[in-house]
Amino acid sequence: MKLTTNIQTLVLGLLLAVGPGIVCAQPDYIEMHRQFAIKLASYAEFGEVNGMPFNDYMRTEKILLRDGSFDDLRRLCNDSTAAVNIILADGKRYLLQFTHDSTDQVSLSYPADYRLILGTNMIDAEDEFEHNIRNATIDEPSEYEIPDQLLQQIGQSKIYLLQGSTFLIPELSGNRYYVKDGNHYSLLYSSDFPCETMANLLTGTETVNSLLISVVLVKNNFKTDTFTVPLRQLVGYCLSEGCTPYYGIISNDKDNVVCELFMHNEMLGYTHIAKINFNPSVLDENKGVVNARMNCYIPLSNVKNIFKDDEK
Repeated sequence: MKLTTNIQTLVLGLLLAVGPGIVCAQPDYIEMHRQFAIKLASYAEFGEVNGMPFNDYMRTEKILLRDGSFDDLRRLCNDSTAAVNIILADGKRYLLQFTHDSTDQVSLSYPADYRLILGTNMIDAEDEFEHNIRNATIDEPSEYEIPDQLLQQIGQSKIYLLQGSTFLIPELSGNRYYVKDGNHYSLLYSSDFPCETMANLLTGTETVNSLLISVVLVKNNFKTDTFTVPLRQLVGYCLSEGCTPYYGIISNDKDNVVCELFMHNEMLGYTHIAKINFNPSVLDENKGVVNARMNCYIPLSNVKNIFKDDEK
């Protein structure tokens, strides 16, 4: 199914798709794209980008000026009265439009690529990942009231499902799990249900916990970084980036659960992927360490290739 929508509508849809309770401050995508356009207009005026002729840069990065001129782009980028519209088509390309009136418009088309939009590269982004996690400000824990009609009781159990959206395969979802106490629903937290509990911990930051996550970050230059941070801090940082969390189970044994977490930022075209394993006993103690092997800022096309390889 093709997806073409205004960026603000899409952001709202992504938040609603994974359910109430994980909403946090989102990046200012409009301003990110405005700054990219301003920078591009300055490149056009200068005639080159880091020593590369500007026209070669445009071809290499697959950027198209569809309407207007770069002089128009420079002018309208800095016009506070100009309307800004950003359309994401098929999750692959942006169309950025600045319009002052029906006859004064400029539009720019370019890939949904965080590297391009933010003016960074994979190695720099990976090097800053731990620092950004540690310095992120995470909201105080708080739960949201969930309307009864959004929850589905699982069989005859006391557990209720808040169904989230899926990512690439049905097994990766934003599902969350609740228990009912009187007329109140609260997020499930129990070592008797480690898979469902970890789903809640990895898709939101409402649950107070003292769990740590030890991360082996596998980097694009074949090096690794290892660091340990509060689990809630890592999740909160990814959500603050604008990522939508998707969780799936790989295996569930008595002393070891192996799961997968995908933090997907559709707006900037990347995904963080973590393979996580933990002993359910850490949930009893509400402290201890879960372990993860992680890759960050993976382009969506590469993520899809991973699944194609797995299907062979």
